[in-house]
Amino acid sequence: MGGVGYQGRQEDLLFLGREGEPVQGFAVKLPDSAALWIERGYATPTGYGLGRHGWASFEMKEGLALSTSELEGLVLESHAAVAPKKLRAAR
Repeated sequence: MGGVGYQGRQEDLLFLGREGEPVQGFAVKLPDSAALWIERGYATPTGYGLGRHGWASFEMKEGLALSTSELEGLVLESHAAVAPKKLRAAR
């Protein structure tokens, strides 16, 4: 996907836009809810075959605003998908 990415335990957690450019979207690993977000029209399957593995891409465009709690939920689900089992159990 290119651009700025964040990892949790050497696993990709979140992809943002390219370095030095305004963020126009992001991609997160959502094994439990990707299909729901895609069905609701908020996201599309991430390219490069990542969509088959639960990755969803969100484009920031007018009319599809996410609340802070929704965004937090996306990041937490993505983190849980790549976090070690021990850390997931502690949550």
